[in-house]
Amino acid sequence: RLEKDFGIAAALAPAVLAAGSFVEAAMSVTAEESILVGRDSRIDVPARRVRFEFIAIPVLLLAIYLSAILIFRQTLGLDWVDAAYFTTSVVTTVGFGDFNLQHAPVGVKIFGILLMFSGIVLVAIIASMLTIFIVSGAANQMRNEFLARRMRGHVVVCGLGQVGAAITRDLLDRSIPVVAIDPAAADEEHRELNLRCPLIVGDSTKPAVLARAGTARRPGHGRGSAV
Repeated sequence: RLEKDFGIAAALAPAVLAAGSFVEAAMSVTAEESILVGRDSRIDVPARRVRFEFIAIPVLLLAIYLSAILIFRQTLGLDWVDAAYFTTSVVTTVGFGDFNLQHAPVGVKIFGILLMFSGIVLVAIIASMLTIFIVSGAANQMRNEFLARRMRGHVVVCGLGQVGAAITRDLLDRSIPVVAIDPAAADEEHRELNLRCPLIVGDSTKPAVLARAGTARRPGHGRGSAV
């Protein structure tokens, strides 16, 4: 009601009022003083765990594809390019009739049938995995971590509650590079902030999560300060 009648909602919001003071205090502290890790400390950031099927299925498809190229080249007398072309048409079940197994040995025909079915199944599985990878937000999280690793001299905001979100906006409005950390970055406000700065999903009390946000660098490479 106050915002509608008087336009003073922002002035009455404690988070917005506090944000400027937090930013001024944070900017008055050097990165060396605000960093949570000592200069000579070393954080071993665990490698991102990749699900087994994300590696095994593409490798299996590649192995089948290369094996088929070799078999068709040897049995049909094709060169490497034609063998690859024919294999692709069989795996994707898209053929133009320029190559076929009409006069091929029975064993090769059976192999061709199995190749068609296995190709359809594997391609469908890979398409499904890619869809899940994108829809689940894993792709966006990898993008955010990649951007955070490339940033230098930035501010890391830990927690995107009302005050944290207001601080992040204040920093961004001042053209100060920011990386935000929040354990559950999924609502509309978080998505809006993610359009303006990298957002790392995780527990900011864990050194490995802070390291992914860029709070620890090798000497001479610069690093971010956490607030």
